[in-house]
Amino acid sequence: MSEVAPVPPTINCFSCAKVKPSRNSRLATAGQNCLQITTRDVLAIDARKHGDRITSTDYEDPGVYLQSGYLDAAGKFAAETAIDVRSAIDALDQIEGIDANKIGVAGFSLGAIVGYLATAVDPRVDAGLFIGMPLLPITEGEAASFTSPFAYAEGFGERKVALVAGTEDQMYSREGVDALVAQMPPGTQTYWIESGHDFPDDTAGISVAFFKDAF
Repeated sequence: MSEVAPVPPTINCFSCAKVKPSRNSRLATAGQNCLQITTRDVLAIDARKHGDRITSTDYEDPGVYLQSGYLDAAGKFAAETAIDVRSAIDALDQIEGIDANKIGVAGFSLGAIVGYLATAVDPRVDAGLFIGMPLLPITEGEAASFTSPFAYAEGFGERKVALVAGTEDQMYSREGVDALVAQMPPGTQTYWIESGHDFPDDTAGISVAFFKDAF
């Protein structure tokens, strides 16, 4: 009987979506099914204050944090969830049949910020795909948040990284995305989709192809 090769895992960081952690899942989706990972082991985790991690003191709609300008609070739990992702990588290394030397991280919306931060600071992540990542405007004289994506743009080295953005998405501007990519490694891929923040289902084809190519 032939020995089964270890499978490279993908960690999916979800925002505004209720999901369950799963192993040996053939499919994980988030945000109108715009993010899909197939033929890989998938660990799907909610961001703090999202999904099953919402507590009695949290807003029922986690989008309130960004919509109401509670940026410090949003940055804090995004950073805390990025730490959770790093802990998840520690755990994956202990699971039989998992190739923890080939790890992908994907995220949608605020989950994209979480995945972006975790990928930038943890060299164990080999590839990162970030869909609809909010880029919060900074007014003149205002200090950028410690979770600002621009502060981590140089942290990816030669790893495979891609951003997926919507042309009508109000969470960022084309100028903002272009400015961020200009600070990231030269090989960073950018995909523009004609949509708002609710990406069409066929955006999933990008995520599937990205991780197949990465591993």
